[in-house]
Amino acid sequence: MAISSTIPKSFNFSPDSSPLRVLMLGNNPIELGQLYDLLKASKDHHYQLEVSFDEQDAIRKANAFKPDCIVVDDNLESDRIRNLSDLMQEDQYLKHVPITLVKNTNRWTVVAKGIHEYVLKNMLSSKTLSRAVMNAIRYGKVFSRRWAQ
Repeated sequence: MAISSTIPKSFNFSPDSSPLRVLMLGNNPIELGQLYDLLKASKDHHYQLEVSFDEQDAIRKANAFKPDCIVVDDNLESDRIRNLSDLMQEDQYLKHVPITLVKNTNRWTVVAKGIHEYVLKNMLSSKTLSRAVMNAIRYGKVFSRRWAQ
């Protein structure tokens, strides 16, 4: 069975829907600012955004903010990305929140649970970043539903 066929018909992310909550994590304020601006400029979806610069702060903010997705810049060291993923897996709510990784290269160097999608920085636009976030949310919901059964 194809994954796309398991997405419910009521799964609606139209521009009129309530804003999608996205938590952004990275260690470079300039690059996070660019990602922030790209999502805010999206014509496809309306985003409510929070920014964090370390894993512990990201977990605190995520528990308060209840994001639909977390966008992580791979400028963070691989160990820190794995640490975030491990911390999320320990949390009853956060273990179901998908992660979109913004990568410098197409080489897969970070292996962590919960990363559902990635987008390359050299391909980055408002549309590609928004699409990557939406794919992570869609596939995250499908996988969470399957694991719950």
